[in-house]
Amino acid sequence: MWEISAFIDLTGQRFGRLIVIERAENIKGKAAWKCKCDCDKTLVVSSNNLRKGNTLSCGCLQKETIKAQSRIEGVRVSNLKKRKCENASSKYKGVYFHKTQGKWLADIGLNGKSIYLGRYNSEEEAHEVRVIAEKILHRPFLLMEADLKKKKILTDRIGISEEEAEQLLENEWLQNQIQKALEYIEAS
Repeated sequence: MWEISAFIDLTGQRFGRLIVIERAENIKGKAAWKCKCDCDKTLVVSSNNLRKGNTLSCGCLQKETIKAQSRIEGVRVSNLKKRKCENASSKYKGVYFHKTQGKWLADIGLNGKSIYLGRYNSEEEAHEVRVIAEKILHRPFLLMEADLKKKKILTDRIGISEEEAEQLLENEWLQNQIQKALEYIEAS
């Protein structure tokens, strides 16, 4: 025998940046709600998408997240993550063979500028220097981006203030727990 589930009134509840205003017409036979986003736009969202955390804003959150992730302190983080060019002379990013010199060159880019790292006798030697340069120049920006993602999840999904999120992220034990939770969320 089928049971009829109890009606759950979501009016006044917050889901990310959305506050439920009132019941709306069903979407494909499923309960739906009229919501107001923090940016003042209104939209209709299904109960499932609200309660499962699939819809957290009118779309402004995704736009802001993309914009925030695209540059940190003027550095385009997505460029730091790019793989090597397919037509490069080396199997490593930032390492090239200079035919006339008969040497392997290494360089690294940051903020639209190329930094020359030197000439080397072997491809592996040039690669080792490049890896060290990545740790020094790129890693801080990649870590900042990771912290921004964590902070966004804490503020938008869990609903805590930015100040509280920053305090949580300063605690090493909590940061490890948050990282585990994020890995679980991404895996599911």
